[in-house]
Amino acid sequence: MPKSEKLHRTNFARSKPRKSKKSVGRKVMPPGPAASTSATAKRTERPGSKASQVIALLRSPSGATLDAMMRLTEWQQHSVRGFLAAVVRKKLGLDLRSKTGEGGRVYWIRQRTITAVANTKPAA
Repeated sequence: MPKSEKLHRTNFARSKPRKSKKSVGRKVMPPGPAASTSATAKRTERPGSKASQVIALLRSPSGATLDAMMRLTEWQQHSVRGFLAAVVRKKLGLDLRSKTGEGGRVYWIRQRTITAVANTKPAA
C-alpha cells in the first residue's frame, strides 16, 4: 500500500475509541464541602482593608462620591464601579443607592429596617 493511502486511511474516524491516558501517581480526591458564604463575606470585612473603608464611607449619612472612593483606595474609576457592583450589591447583598448631586454622583448604602408586620385579619 502506498504511503499516501496509509496517511489518508488514518485520518478517518476509528471504529474503536482511543483509551484515555491515565495520570500516573495522582490520587483522585472527592470534592470537598462547598465554601460557606459567611467565610467569603468575612474576607471582605477585614478591619482596615480598602473594602471595609469603602463600605464604611458608603454607610455614612452623606454617602460618598466616586472621586472620594478613588482617593481613599487609590483604585481607578472602573475598579471602584466594579467593586460596587460585584461586592457591595451582589456578594454582600447591600442596598446601594445613588443620585446625581452638584459634586457628581453620590453613592450610599441604605440601611434596611425590619418592621414587624401586624396581623391584618379583619375583625369578626
